Amino acid sequence: MKNSMIILALAVQAFMFQPANAETWILAAAACPPWKDIPGNPELSARMETACENDVALFVEGLQSTFNVADDHITTLINAEATMQNVVDAIAELAAKAAPDDRVFLYVNTHGGQVEAMYRGYEVEDEIFAWYTEEKPEDFTKATEDGRWMSVRAFRDSVNAIMANEIVLVIEACDASVSMEDFSNNVSDGVGGRGVDWPGREAVIFSAHAQQIANFTADGTAAIFTQTWSNLLTSGRDATLFDSFQAARIATHRTVRANCADGETHAELLQDWQNYKVLCTQMPTSWDPFGLLDDMTIPARMFGDKP
Repeated sequence: MKNSMIILALAVQAFMFQPANAETWILAAAACPPWKDIPGNPELSARMETACENDVALFVEGLQSTFNVADDHITTLINAEATMQNVVDAIAELAAKAAPDDRVFLYVNTHGGQVEAMYRGYEVEDEIFAWYTEEKPEDFTKATEDGRWMSVRAFRDSVNAIMANEIVLVIEACDASVSMEDFSNNVSDGVGGRGVDWPGREAVIFSAHAQQIANFTADGTAAIFTQTWSNLLTSGRDATLFDSFQAARIATHRTVRANCADGETHAELLQDWQNYKVLCTQMPTSWDPFGLLDDMTIPARMFGDKP
């Protein structure tokens, strides 16, 4: 029995650490379309158009400084670049480059929501990614059919082509966890059809639950969750990626609640309950069935190191 436990412990230890020759890749795509604005507040609307660029920069900075990612291993698609076709092509290119022992981070920042979407020729109720379009589609379902927008299920299928053993997807969008079922049921011939012998793991982080808004910062220039998590990563205070995510999810929730409660009484918040429960209860969550986030250790910083 003792020998068996030793063998098991060694196997778990080997599973936890990335091989020395492994590489890390980042693909970040964000779309802030010009038709999305705040009625009666053109200044805030203009600042919100810059949020996608800021969020991608925050996400990349947090991970690049933490995991020492090479510049040529980072792909960003922002606004007009972030069309469905460009995103699909970038994922296919990444799938061709990433080796089995590698680590891949994917970041999606779009307007989202639960709609009737077209997937493989039939309608499904799913979270959608509103990739960049100059004008707002009149028919959301048709937009997923003709390739302007995309169901998360379709996005998931493209990511399934990536065979790297560590894959982390971050979805920064309203109602993000509507797509939780897409990933929890992503098993057929192994995870994502990668084969039953694929030893890899995939974790998905959602910036908000279903029926929750993914809030901007007060000045509208960044997503609260993305900014909070990036700051925690660059601080180097947490031991694992899961620890930093946990800290970011709680800090996001508290920040959003504090923003909503500022100057309001409890009775006033209740009177506006329909808005409050959607706008003010944001709580990021994750799907990580094999503990990948827990096993991704954050390198310790030496005293005096700059994040």
